[in-house]
Amino acid sequence: MGDRDDKYILIASSQPSLRNGLKVLLDEENGLSMVAAVGDSHELIKKIESTLPDIVLLDWDLLGRATPILIKAISALEDHSAIIVLSVVADHRSASIEAGADAFVDISEPPGKLLVVINETPKVREQM
Repeated sequence: MGDRDDKYILIASSQPSLRNGLKVLLDEENGLSMVAAVGDSHELIKKIESTLPDIVLLDWDLLGRATPILIKAISALEDHSAIIVLSVVADHRSASIEAGADAFVDISEPPGKLLVVINETPKVREQM
């Protein structure tokens, strides 16, 4: 893929505009690399297993399966990725953390907030 010092990030959102906006944001930030983007939950687990991202940016409204179930499925993977849930609904914060997410970001906040959370999230994998 690239430099393993980078944090590899998978974007999971049903909204093309959100996926594209996140890709632009990540492309502009040194040390962060987008490895894949998915538009529904059915391809998410397979894509995680094939790309081995350090972090999954998981849109709460991802089509296909309830977000708490997805969080638990990702967490059950061997060497699972860190999970940052994205939503504009404040009530989703506690549900995300209770399900096992590593962090929650209100996507109506400035993009810098998300970058801070990504940069503070430790890498799950070291060089393989």
